[in-house]
Amino acid sequence: MLDDPDDLAILQGVLSLAQAFRRKVVAEGVESEAHGVMLLQLGCELGQGYCIAKPMPSKELSDWIDHWQPYDTWMKTPCFDSNQTVILNAIVEHRAWVRNVLDALLNPDISEYMVNLSSCSLGRWFEQDGRCFIKQSASRTLIYSKHDEIHHLAANLSVLSQQGNDEGLNQAIQSFKAVSQEMINLLEGLI
Repeated sequence: MLDDPDDLAILQGVLSLAQAFRRKVVAEGVESEAHGVMLLQLGCELGQGYCIAKPMPSKELSDWIDHWQPYDTWMKTPCFDSNQTVILNAIVEHRAWVRNVLDALLNPDISEYMVNLSSCSLGRWFEQDGRCFIKQSASRTLIYSKHDEIHHLAANLSVLSQQGNDEGLNQAIQSFKAVSQEMINLLEGLI
């Protein structure tokens, strides 16, 4: 759900159905702090998984209840409204694109569409749903330039991969990931 738009859509559908039928949802498989944050942002307050507790003998349960504390981020995470959820979806779409670009490096026939600005789901989001968020943002120019920078870095990854320049490729991958995280931070700033 953190970097797969289809998984996120399924989760949002289940949560919407539960809300429509006035039911509580318990999220299974909460494996990381980030999973918990996203679930809380989407309005799911109940969960289970290794991030909360590993399976334990019943005699240890009482002690766990007495001492367990949720992450500070979980305590500070608000439930998002529909506008904020639109931005969250854009972030997940961007993570998926980044993952696809990195996966494509394993394929010597890397597709040019992976680095084409017009085929990027985040680029399409800028032109559609995101237009109103970006238009009102003080960091509008920075967001667009960061987006262009990410695509420039992706194109460079493609070249380095095709040249077989492993050392340069590893450095470029780290830069690509760092700039991608900067973009995510900018998008989170819109929330």
